[in-house]
Amino acid sequence: MKLVYPLSIKGTKTSGFGPRWGKHHNGIDIGVPDGTDVISVADGEVVRSDMRNYRGYGNFIIIKHNVDGENFYSAYAHLTQRLVDVGDKVKQGQKIAESGGGQGLKGGAGKSTGPHLHFEIRKSESGDWVNPEKYLSGAEIVKGEVGDKEKVKMTVSQKQKVAKMESKTFFSDGKPIKIISTPSDHAKRSTPDWSSRHAWDIQAPIGTSVYSLTHGKVSKKHESSKKKKNIFGTQLSISGEEGDPSIFYTHLDSVKLEPGDKVKPGDFIGKITEWPSYPNSSHVHVGTDDGKDIFEFMDRDGNIKNAPNVPSDEDVPDQVEFDVLTIDKEKIKKALEDFFSTGSKKVEDIEKELNKQNATMYPNKKIKEEKNRILDLFSKIL
Repeated sequence: MKLVYPLSIKGTKTSGFGPRWGKHHNGIDIGVPDGTDVISVADGEVVRSDMRNYRGYGNFIIIKHNVDGENFYSAYAHLTQRLVDVGDKVKQGQKIAESGGGQGLKGGAGKSTGPHLHFEIRKSESGDWVNPEKYLSGAEIVKGEVGDKEKVKMTVSQKQKVAKMESKTFFSDGKPIKIISTPSDHAKRSTPDWSSRHAWDIQAPIGTSVYSLTHGKVSKKHESSKKKKNIFGTQLSISGEEGDPSIFYTHLDSVKLEPGDKVKPGDFIGKITEWPSYPNSSHVHVGTDDGKDIFEFMDRDGNIKNAPNVPSDEDVPDQVEFDVLTIDKEKIKKALEDFFSTGSKKVEDIEKELNKQNATMYPNKKIKEEKNRILDLFSKIL
């Protein structure tokens, strides 16, 4: 079985597989207009469909395939629309999404510089990437691995946005507060207690850091069971101190606080997590008791009263691990020897032409000597 092209129209390759900007690019980018139909390259089952990696892949789909008894995975990123869910069975050539990349972070573009499809072929769901270009020409999936099967870990340094433990603003991006539900909205839903009834839903992108509005001590921390579509993420209850009310935060992840920990205005609480039912409506839910208004503790621009005057997130070096395959150096040697000894002209003919033209490409050296030098260099590197 052969693969089909992952788009309804032919696009332009804008970035290839391999090293790029100091890191490894695990797929290829195909430039097409936003909204172009994205096609499943083979029959399979959807194993991932989400916008979990908000600032990376954005809207993202992974499909598991099996060809002649061998499993592999195709991946599609920076989508404007995902039209399949986890568990869906798809057919080769079926439309699964619409491409994006130019719609911005809120629209699911992820880390993208323009309209395109990021396409990958993986040997496992979590990685083991292979260059997908040969498959786009209709080649069959090749069994086995290229080179030695031994895997090694390599570590690279990159810049990554990480949360600081203190901030002068409620959100890490410092943007004005956008309320999407108020206490009056929640009261209409007949919610049972103050943490839900007297509460605000404040919208911000997935991964946005949230900082404490008040003084208090963590009284309860609870992870959602995910059984109800509107209850998700970590829930944190903080008993008020120093005259501040008790306060409740939810729809978060990366929460490091535990019961008994004390917090003050500007302390890091957690990061906004994805709402599985509505990925484009990410927000933090904040409830207060005693009928207190959250804007007693911050202004409409998100500046927290009595918080330390420090910036929020910052760029710091981060260590990231990659799985890579070691390459069989004997195969590289053989390929180089084949390159120098085959083709429309023999090595001796090329030498004669260079000498005849008095070429300066290899001053005082013969081509065979250059070949041996390159082979020796590869032997030392690998």
